[in-house]
Amino acid sequence: MLTVIGLLCSISTSAHDFEVDGIYYNILSEEEKTVEVTYRGYYYDSFSNEYGGDVTIPANVIYDGTTYSVTTIGLEAFHSCYKMTSVIIPGSVTSIRPYAFQNCDSLTSITLPDDLTTIGSNAFAFCENLTSINIPNSVTTIGGKAFVGCSSWSGDVTIPNNVKRIDYQTFGDCSSLTSITLPDGVIAIETWAFGGCSSLTSINIPDDVTSIGDGAFYNCSSLTSINIPDGVTNIEYSTFSGCSSLSSIILPADLTSIGRFAFGDCSSLTSITCKAITPPAVESPAFSNNISKDIPVYVPCESVADYQADAEWSYFTNIQCMPEDESAVDNVHSQSTNCQKILRNGQLIILRDGVEYNAIGQEL
Repeated sequence: MLTVIGLLCSISTSAHDFEVDGIYYNILSEEEKTVEVTYRGYYYDSFSNEYGGDVTIPANVIYDGTTYSVTTIGLEAFHSCYKMTSVIIPGSVTSIRPYAFQNCDSLTSITLPDDLTTIGSNAFAFCENLTSINIPNSVTTIGGKAFVGCSSWSGDVTIPNNVKRIDYQTFGDCSSLTSITLPDGVIAIETWAFGGCSSLTSINIPDDVTSIGDGAFYNCSSLTSINIPDGVTNIEYSTFSGCSSLSSIILPADLTSIGRFAFGDCSSLTSITCKAITPPAVESPAFSNNISKDIPVYVPCESVADYQADAEWSYFTNIQCMPEDESAVDNVHSQSTNCQKILRNGQLIILRDGVEYNAIGQEL
C-alpha cells in the first residue's frame, strides 16, 4: 500500500520525463528519438515561473546517454510564465501546440523556426507585450485565438501561402496591426478572426474566399475599404460592424443575404454598390446607426425598382442604376477614345483626356 501511495504522489508532482539545463521535456518517440518541451510538474501551474528571462531551446538534448531531437513545444509548456522575456526556438521544431505561450505577459521577442508547420490554438494568446512575430512560410495551420490579445504586435503581417483558413479569433484584438496580407489559397475567414484590430487600415480578401464569419472585422475602426469576393453569398452577423472609417463597399453578384448589424455603425459610408440582380435578403437592422439614408446605392439597372420596393433596401432613398450601366458613362466614352473607367473607394470614376467624371457624367 505504501508503495502505491508513493507512486501516486510521484505522478502528481511530476509529469515531465526529464530535465536538462533548466528545460523540461517529454519523450514523444523512443524509436525516432524525439521530445517536446513541457512544463515542470503535473499541471502547467504546478510550479510558477519555472521559465524566466531569455530562454534558448536547444535543437538536441542528451538524456541518459541518448540524444533526442526537440520537435515540439508542448501543450501549455510556457503558459503564464510572466517573467520570461524572450524565446529562441530551434530549427528542429515543427509544431507549437495549443496554449504553449498563453499569458506570457513579459514576452517581447520570439524567433520561430523556418520549418514550423503548425501553430496551435491560443499558442500566443494575450502575450500583450510581444511587439513582433515572424510567421514562417512553412506554416500550414494557425489555430483559433493563436494570437488573440497580442495588442503590442504592430506593423504588417503576411500569412503563409499554404494557410487555407483564418480561424476563430486568430488575430482578435491585435489592436496595433496595421496591414494584413492573405494568400490566394485562403477559402474562409472565420468568426471574429480580425475583430478588434482597430489599427488595421488595409487587408486583401483573396478571390477564393467563400465564407466570412460573424464579426470577422468587428470594430476594425481604421479600415477604409474592403473587397468582398464574388464567391461570398452571405454576410453574417456584425461582420463589418463598427468599421467607422469604411467609406464604401462593393457587394458581390451572388450575394443572397446580409445579417443583422453587418454594417452597423459604419458611419463614414458614402456609397454602396450591390451587383446582385435579386436584392439580397437583409436582416434588420443590417445598416444601422449613423449611416445616411441618402448615400448613393448602385444596383443593376434592371433591379432598381426591386431594390426601391424592398422593405429593407428602401431604407436608402438614393438607389441608382449601377455606374457600369449608366448611359452617361457611355456618353462620356463616346466623346473620346482616350477614356478609361477606374474604381476609387467603391465609386466609379471616368477618366477622359485627363479629366475625371462621376457616374452620371458630371465633371469632378
